[in-house]
Amino acid sequence: MLIASKAKPSIKVGRIFPNWIIVASKVRRLLENQSFKGLEFGEVVLKGKSVHASKEPFWEIKSPIVLPKMANTHLFFHPGREAPEQFTGDYTKIIGISDPPYNNSEPHYRCVELAALGSFDIARTFENYNEPHPALVISQRFYQFCLKNKIPLNVQPVRIDPD
Repeated sequence: MLIASKAKPSIKVGRIFPNWIIVASKVRRLLENQSFKGLEFGEVVLKGKSVHASKEPFWEIKSPIVLPKMANTHLFFHPGREAPEQFTGDYTKIIGISDPPYNNSEPHYRCVELAALGSFDIARTFENYNEPHPALVISQRFYQFCLKNKIPLNVQPVRIDPD
């Protein structure tokens, strides 16, 4: 659900709290023309009314493809209210990755597990990574297309470990 007053016609890509990625109809059409594997869209409903709201709808970026579990579980933690909690294998909770001295630690995947999944352009993590829901992971092909077409993204690398 997107608050109508925030649904400005100038938005190409946006985020609905906590981190649902949405795109304008124009961006959706661009992405659909590329036949990206794993890319799906969900309808975004406007909450309220605003004379400044876009007449075109917005769409949530989704994927039915679920990645295997990350390989670097030894670096997982659960964010807590007071202090981080040790990861105990509970995948229903939000997980973060702590790999000092790096601030933005990378998710790691095993090459053999990704190969078994097959090629994809967009997928979602098995884990609730940094949010109360899975994160999206995109291919280099998807990323380069967005750069070329000036579709703004906020991304971080994913590491593929040899087996």
